[in-house]
Amino acid sequence: LDKFSVSKLNNPVLDRLTLIDTPGILAGSKQLSRGYDFAKIMSWFANRVDRIVMIFDVYKLDISDEMKLGIISVSANDHKINILLNKADLVTIQELMKVYGALLWSLSRVLTRPEVVKVFVGSFWDQPLKNDDQKEFFEFEKRDLFIDLQSLPRGFFIRIFNDVVKRARQVKIHAFIMSVAREYKQKAAVNKIEEILKKVVDKYHVLPQDIPKRALLIDFFNKQWKKCPSLNLNAMKQIDDDIKKEMLPLMHKWQSTQSKIEVTGGAFKSYATNPSDSQKEDSQSIGMESIVIVPSPSEVMETGDGSVSVASKTEN
Repeated sequence: LDKFSVSKLNNPVLDRLTLIDTPGILAGSKQLSRGYDFAKIMSWFANRVDRIVMIFDVYKLDISDEMKLGIISVSANDHKINILLNKADLVTIQELMKVYGALLWSLSRVLTRPEVVKVFVGSFWDQPLKNDDQKEFFEFEKRDLFIDLQSLPRGFFIRIFNDVVKRARQVKIHAFIMSVAREYKQKAAVNKIEEILKKVVDKYHVLPQDIPKRALLIDFFNKQWKKCPSLNLNAMKQIDDDIKKEMLPLMHKWQSTQSKIEVTGGAFKSYATNPSDSQKEDSQSIGMESIVIVPSPSEVMETGDGSVSVASKTEN
């Protein structure tokens, strides 16, 4: 925690958003001198935030080893990732097209998702544009970005719901794996882990990508083998019933009553879809807050302590 700092500001934007600014990527030998597990911390945050924004500069598209490790550490949450191609006003239209293509190609080697990742192009600071040939295009991109961030609080409960469903699915898959593993002796189960997982996929129609990491399963077999109960099919059915009968109606009810919650104030004033409705909902819905993690992989850190900073709403 000595690398973690918090800033409290009296800003209405922070009523609905908490911004987490992670350190940039270290260069060369400095990649080993952070003093903490950078990838592990990034993964921890990625599992808990609503949006991950990765910032690249048009002149800094190289993906170093640490940057690749950082991207891989959040890739399990690739649906949360948006890319910002910053300082696009420093290049011509022709150069920008080449940079954009090079960025997508570089990311495709790290992110294995079939869909093309969303890239917002522009100059995201308060200084005049160096090259305003694409001023209108940059404004459209900035608007799309702000609308995306503005709508995050409305997806708060959906994210919680998805997390519950994901955890429920993981519980079921773990139970299926243990039920098949129980057909073997403990030592044989460890040695035949691939055979066990293939049976689980075929018998219970589990997607291969949902299978836990082999190392975690082997560790569980070695340490918790005797504590695992037999498969309870009634319990598995109860999980599905609870999601359908309890969680789904609750989610639909929340969506119908909280659909107008959004980020307001500050730079978001120009992008409010319905300011009066937003303010009304804001006063009625205390506690719905989204979190955005903003890693800066393109910024090579030559100095500094590599700390993580958080901006949140002050109580005053």
